[in-house]
Amino acid sequence: MTAPGFLFNDPAVREELALYYTSVRRADDAVGSILDALDASGKSDNTIVVFLSDHGMPLPYAKTQLYHHSTHTPLMVRWPGVVEPGTVDDAHMVSAIDFLSTFCELVGAPIPDGVQGTSFVALLKGEDEEGRDAVFKEYNENSGGGRHPIRGVQTAQYLYLFNPWSDGENIMKTATTGTATYKRMKELAPEVKAIGERLEFFDHRVVEELYDVQKDPDCLNNLIDSQAHQEALAEMQNRLHEWMKATDDHAIEAFEGRNDPAALKAYIDRVQAEADERRANKRKASPKQLKLIQVKSAREGNQLNVTITHKLPQDLGEQQVHVTLKANNKRVERQVLPVKKNGKLEVIFGITPDHATAPLSVAAFVGEEYGKHLQIVQHKVE
Repeated sequence: MTAPGFLFNDPAVREELALYYTSVRRADDAVGSILDALDASGKSDNTIVVFLSDHGMPLPYAKTQLYHHSTHTPLMVRWPGVVEPGTVDDAHMVSAIDFLSTFCELVGAPIPDGVQGTSFVALLKGEDEEGRDAVFKEYNENSGGGRHPIRGVQTAQYLYLFNPWSDGENIMKTATTGTATYKRMKELAPEVKAIGERLEFFDHRVVEELYDVQKDPDCLNNLIDSQAHQEALAEMQNRLHEWMKATDDHAIEAFEGRNDPAALKAYIDRVQAEADERRANKRKASPKQLKLIQVKSAREGNQLNVTITHKLPQDLGEQQVHVTLKANNKRVERQVLPVKKNGKLEVIFGITPDHATAPLSVAAFVGEEYGKHLQIVQHKVE
């Protein structure tokens, strides 16, 4: 197994890739089980199945970025009697914003006003459709509120990116800086020039990027200063500008002032302040977290025994406890169990050979969903 071209070949990278491929295999198994259940229900012939991924690999230069491998993700549709099995459409481009319009048309529901995306039902029927030669990409901030907005447009040949936050000092905050691959980049950067340059570019970026994704899908060669590509650059800039105007994008002021560092800084300072204020207000509005559960664990051979002690006030009624086993801080398995009043839950996780030597942890929260949890507990397995 070798690393993808946008990374580097190293044992730590290959190990993290192996963990990712393991999760892909589990996803395949899960989808297979769902399809088997659908067949058993007798509803298979009148059910449309859509399979998609929300982003690329959870690794640097993929997840929480707008590169080719960040957004060129799986999309498979099974529509019995309409979509011919095994066919591939590599002539048209669709975007995640097209899903709502598509699903509305599939079920005969009206498409809401103001929706930016357009239905691609015609493509599923094997028809041709004009205007499917580009997709537009947006990224604004990470879960911690770090504002590093990026805008992009990609055609079959070119990808153009605009990074208004890039000033040579600002370091992008992204979920993938916690990965083993990123940490290995930091370790090797002082002694391996090529990796040091990739790390520097990942952290600081430049205001504009242009790539020929036909020749360079890993986006290694920025063509922004190439004289031979100035016409293509101007066309991509214009397409993005028109899209930003049509969608009333708040970043358009920065894009129009992209050659003025002061204008870019003013924009970033403003949106970061807005994000900080929003998060501060959310913290003020959030009720004080209750102490409802405690987590303990005991590792025995190839299994982990987790004990959840719960004390729930009667007025909370029955709740759900979501218990997740993580290896190297990545989810391995989750179990969801009902609880009420006082007591203990015993949860057992199997430890596969892949995770036998990996650092393990358990995350548990009480509530229907993470965004509205009543309490969350992070527990390190000793």
